[in-house]
Amino acid sequence: AVALYRRSVVDAISLDGEFFDSDFFAFGEDFDAGWRARRMGWTCRYQPSAVALHFRGGTQKDDSRGAGKPQMARRPPEIQAHIVKNRYLMMIKNERAGSFLVHLPFILAWDLVIWAYLIIFSPATVPILWTHRHLVGRALDKRRRCSRMFRSR
Repeated sequence: AVALYRRSVVDAISLDGEFFDSDFFAFGEDFDAGWRARRMGWTCRYQPSAVALHFRGGTQKDDSRGAGKPQMARRPPEIQAHIVKNRYLMMIKNERAGSFLVHLPFILAWDLVIWAYLIIFSPATVPILWTHRHLVGRALDKRRRCSRMFRSR
């Protein structure tokens, strides 16, 4: 998939001059930007006839030993940590309380799966995630500032 944004959207949803949140590093920063845009009232259009080429794994080795494994299992612990961390940062920044409560059973079910996987199959990821704990406070601050942006629009 590919997303194209109008310059006015980029300007409207950027926070401190950042369109993509640098706390994300990689994985999900595009989803975060799209969520902010939707919260600010922007709409999107799906164009099924559009074609985009995306070459995955530019830094990921092509390893046939990973065949049949889920995508997450083929990634190193540092990358797994970013994927999990960014999911939480995205929810902290963008999810509304009412919506969060409605989706909480599904969120908890997915978290149970993710954390069971990490603890059993990728325990090296857990301490890496712990090193990113300081980002929770920053995400809460960004949430407050984003909420002001949403209200002012």
